[in-house]
Amino acid sequence: MAADHLQFLKNKFRDDLEEAVEEFEELPLRLHFEKILEVLKEKTISPSTPIVLKDPLYRLRFALAECVMLAEKEREREAQNKKSRYNAYTARKLWFLRKTRKRLVRIEAKLRETRDNAATTESSLSGLSLIRVYKTPFRYRPKIYGFDDQLLKIEALLKTPPDDANTSIKAIGIVGMGGVGKTALAKEVFRRVESQFDFKIWVSLSEKLNLENVDSRAEIIRKIWAGSQFGATYQYDLLRALHQKLLNRRYLIVL
Repeated sequence: MAADHLQFLKNKFRDDLEEAVEEFEELPLRLHFEKILEVLKEKTISPSTPIVLKDPLYRLRFALAECVMLAEKEREREAQNKKSRYNAYTARKLWFLRKTRKRLVRIEAKLRETRDNAATTESSLSGLSLIRVYKTPFRYRPKIYGFDDQLLKIEALLKTPPDDANTSIKAIGIVGMGGVGKTALAKEVFRRVESQFDFKIWVSLSEKLNLENVDSRAEIIRKIWAGSQFGATYQYDLLRALHQKLLNRRYLIVL
């Protein structure tokens, strides 16, 4: 879905620019927009394309819309035979063009520096910078305040068998703003219940990791298999082998 939205924004900018160029012979900052369009044409939108491209694409469309409105005002002034002597309107126009030109330069730089996650996944993952797997989290125990109820609730959920006998997996999410103590809460829960499970893994993921990328998900499973004599490379084979390993065992995996 994210890739579809980015592709829509890219195509919409291209179409809007073509329409504006056809309507206005002297579109303000036209060369800057066309230069950015060339940068976008070189980018292929895919599921591994970073969602951070959304912001510069939105700002790009807003900048184009403002330049189109300026071009319309210029055409109206020409139709009214208004003189182009230096006045307050001219000063505002120059200020607008200067400000917008700087914005477009920043947008172009952002688009150029944003690389496809698929192009960087292999090198990043091989350096163990995005995925780290531990049998237990670090033993440092920060003090937790205000999460007593949540702690007891999660602990009870993990210790209670699923209601449905056909359901072997129980997923529990801990959500919240950054810095509120989600990781500390998860570590304390892990410490309290780890003796109840046969297989325990703590997986630390970088925020830069794109979980929509198939290679990234497969790499997580490979890291869980670290140390085992297992040579599968495809996600399906990795998942099947992991399923066999966990079959009929109580396991706890924290992501």
